[in-house]
Order: sequence, then structure tokens, then C-alpha cells
Amino acid sequence: MIAHRKFAFLIGSILAFSAATTWAALQDTTGGKDVTSNAVTAAQPDQGKAPKIVFENTKVELGKIPDDKPATFQFKFKNEGNAPLMIKMPIRCSCGCTAAKLDKSVYQPGESGTIEAKFNPAGRSGKQHKVCTIHCNDPDNPTVSVTMNAEVMSMVWSDPKSIIATNHPRGQGLSRQVLVQSRADHYEPVSVEVNNPHIKAEILETITIPLTDEHRDAYATKIQVTVDDSAPVGFLNGEVRILVKAWNGEKKTDEDKDKADNDADDNGKKSDTDAEKPRKPKPVVKTIGPDGKEKKVQAKVKRKEQTEELGDDEILLRIPVVVQIVGDLKLQPQQVRLGVFKPMDPIEASFEVISTSGKPFKIEGIDVQSTQVPDMQYEVKYVDNDKVHKAVVKLFGLAPDSPGVIRGRLEIHTNVKGEESKLIPFYGSVRPTQQQPRSVTPGKSSSK
Repeated sequence: MIAHRKFAFLIGSILAFSAATTWAALQDTTGGKDVTSNAVTAAQPDQGKAPKIVFENTKVELGKIPDDKPATFQFKFKNEGNAPLMIKMPIRCSCGCTAAKLDKSVYQPGESGTIEAKFNPAGRSGKQHKVCTIHCNDPDNPTVSVTMNAEVMSMVWSDPKSIIATNHPRGQGLSRQVLVQSRADHYEPVSVEVNNPHIKAEILETITIPLTDEHRDAYATKIQVTVDDSAPVGFLNGEVRILVKAWNGEKKTDEDKDKADNDADDNGKKSDTDAEKPRKPKPVVKTIGPDGKEKKVQAKVKRKEQTEELGDDEILLRIPVVVQIVGDLKLQPQQVRLGVFKPMDPIEASFEVISTSGKPFKIEGIDVQSTQVPDMQYEVKYVDNDKVHKAVVKLFGLAPDSPGVIRGRLEIHTNVKGEESKLIPFYGSVRPTQQQPRSVTPGKSSSK
């Protein structure tokens, strides 16, 4: 009798644990929401029964789509098994620009469903491939991947997308032209700004050019970008920000929007503008005008897709500008390797300062910036002939008295305008001194 009771208790515990586990799994697939008793029963199919998920399509080809509005598409499926089908929610997609959703997570045998998906192409261009993954309790197909392919056709784009120049001589201005193009029905340039005082940008003319692959014309605005000749040696970084307006179809006026809002209020429904989150008023900031007087202007507010919130039909293009400006003096090598030393070893190294224009110059002094070798000394010898004008700098000193890394830099002062100071780093290391093992006389102990 006692054995029968223990067996009955064991069977009851197993059944209770199984039911709790099934309920927890169902809660996970439904986001913690309550489900009907039918769904609970569906989570426990009879032995030999199983769901079977079958998709009408696992790939959607959207073709060419504009980047000014989201694209929607569907994946239809059916439970062709003989047990309830449970789909884990939410459905995960490979990119935050793509979202997929289902109305429910449990589908009875023979029941069909549709996965509604949306792709936001804003800020993207060219071919796009996105994947959404469905996890379900189909034992033969627990994971299904569905894909979407599209080619995003930008409403507005620039050629080139960036301005990059290397080894540009100091004192020579740089000029480049950017062509802002648009395939929109309506287009107009608004403004152009830069964030570096050595870079200037100007809107020139707007023309139409043919888009041969689309058998139509596109708008094209010429933007002239220049770097002035006073830019210093080094890397010059900046950004050209071009604001344009572009839209397809008829543009809604403020009166049209007000009328749509009023009609929606009369019908007791929300208008399209009400459905959106209300825009915050643009803050007013102070700036100084060309006349030196203070004036107030509306600032642009940040939004998710771009760093600035834009008005209706406004698009902001950002053109990075990177220019490497080189001077007359060239360091060879660009950093000095001292070597590896023992403590208090002598240090000797050298580098050259070369005039690329062939003009003579003078080194007026060198400052050593290092905590490990602050007393580093130098010696300068000039080589001036018809082929080369350069200074050979020899370094000498003593390594530190303890092991470690040697790091620092030399600040070279010259008489060349615009290159009065040049920096060159140096590095090396000090290794520990190996200790000689003490000799032991045979037959005698080394300990006293």
C-alpha cells in the first residue's frame, strides 16, 4: 500500500511539472498574456500528432522602391499538421529597419496566418537583403527564415559622397564640385553649411540631367566646395551639410493640412497628422549676424534618423571632407626607433628633416619631451647641394637605470613659415640585466 501511494505521488508530481513547463513555454510565446483553455490544450498534443508550418512564400522581391516611405510585404503560412502550431513572439529580423508581427501566436490545425512586415528604407540606398526568423514548435521545421530583397532608389543623393585628398601641398587652395541629384517630382535646394572655417561651400546652378537607366531626367544642383590656402599642415576634417526639399506628387499646403484636421475632428476620427507624434516646437537660439548684432533664429532639433529634425519634405545630405595637407618639411622616418638596451647603455639614433621644395632651412632648437630620457642630447648637420637640402639629426644619451619602456617625442623648431613646430615620436625599451649564476666549488656548500 505504501509503495502504491509513493508511485501515485511520483506520477502526480511529474504531471504537475509537465503542465507548469508547458504553461511557461506558452507564456513565453504569447508575451505573458492570458490565453484560452483551447490554447492550453493545444500546447499538449496527443502522442503521434504534431503541427506542420507551410509557407506560401519564404522570399519577397520588392524590386526598385523609393526611400521616402516604408515598404510593406507579407509572408502567408498554414498549419497543415494535426496539432496546434505555436510561434514564438516577437519575430526577430536581421535589421532594426525591418519589423514583422503576427496577430496571435497559436494556430489550430488547418488555420492560416499572415506575417505582416515593414521595411524602412530611409537613409539606405542600393540593394538590400533582410531576413526574419520564425521559431515554432513544428518538430520537423522549428526554425524558418524568410527573406526580403529590394533595391532602394534614393530620392536625393550626391556625387561624390565624400571629398578626400591626400598629400595636398600647404599654401595651395583645393576646389571640388559636388553634384546633388534628385529623381523626385519636385525639388529645390535650400541651404549649404560647413563646420570648419577653412572650408567654404556655395550653391551654384540647378539643371536637369538624364537618368539613362530610368529614361527620365533628374534634377542636379552644383555645389562648389573649396579649402582655403591658409589651412595648416596636418589632417583637415570637416563636413558640408546640404539641405534640400524634395517630394513626389502634389505638395500639401498648410491650408490643406488644417482642413484635413478639421474634417477629422468633425467625423470624430483622428487625422493622419494626429496619428503621428506631435512635433515639439523648434527652440529659438541666439546667434550673431554679419552686422555684429544679435538675432534669434530657429534651431533644428535632433531626431532618430538624422542628427537634426527636418521639416516636411526636407532632406539633409552630409558630405565628409578629409584633406591631408603636407608642408615643405618631411620627416624621415616619421617616428624614431631607439632600440633595446641594458640599463645605463648609451643611446644613439638619428632621423632626417628634408626640404621637399629644395629650399634651405634651419632648425632653431629641439625640445625633448620624455620622462624616461629627459636629458637626451642632439646634434644637427646640414646637407645642402644641388640634389637635396636636409638636416641630419643625431640623438644620444643614456638609457634609464631600470627596465621598462622608453617613450617620448621631439618638438622641432624651424624657421619655415607655417611649420615653425614639428613633432616626431620616439620609442625603445630597457631589458633586465641577466644575473650570472654563482659558482660552487666541488665538495663545498655554497651556504655558510
